[in-house]
Amino acid sequence: MFDPLKVLKRQEFWDETVNPWAMRAIILAAGRGLRLRPLTDQQYKTELTVGGMSLLERILENLTGFDEIVVVTGYRSAEVKTRLRSYPGVRIVENARYRETSNLHSLALAFRDLPLDGPIIVIESDLIFSPEVFQRLLQSPHPNVALVAPYRVGMDGTVVALEGNLVKSFVPSHQQSSEVELSSHYKTLNLYRFSAGFCERTLSDSYIRAVRI
Repeated sequence: MFDPLKVLKRQEFWDETVNPWAMRAIILAAGRGLRLRPLTDQQYKTELTVGGMSLLERILENLTGFDEIVVVTGYRSAEVKTRLRSYPGVRIVENARYRETSNLHSLALAFRDLPLDGPIIVIESDLIFSPEVFQRLLQSPHPNVALVAPYRVGMDGTVVALEGNLVKSFVPSHQQSSEVELSSHYKTLNLYRFSAGFCERTLSDSYIRAVRI
């Protein structure tokens, strides 16, 4: 049976000195949500409701008990901020350059003041996932974990090639030509758990450079 949690395992990034229980999360909510049109023509993507709850509320419900939650806003940020008034513990970071930048820039802004003292969850704001899947992400014994699914026609965005349970290579959209056999790849589903060491040694430097551009 297909296991939806494929592991990004890099043991050299594992740091036994950090507190494994200091959980922090970054929710990326700066993009325009064009893939969800026409549903997003009249409201922002995080405000779309499923079963009587907005997408953002569903994500925050899964993050109950986290030490810190950062939401990066941009497009139609007022709608996100209005929703977050009910969540006073959530910190808001605004990506004013959302039209000309990507999630890389949003992550860079979030990392500026985020303590790297434990695992960090990165979630895109237009996801729907079950609590059971999220618990598997949190409870994985591996320091770095990504959620992926077998590629199917209609999926767009970055795909990965796997070698066992390890990600062998990433193929972003602009590199997906007719020479790339997508049916043998997996689609990243934009839900990750990274160790503090991985963020500090690998991600933060790249993201800080992205902000300076």
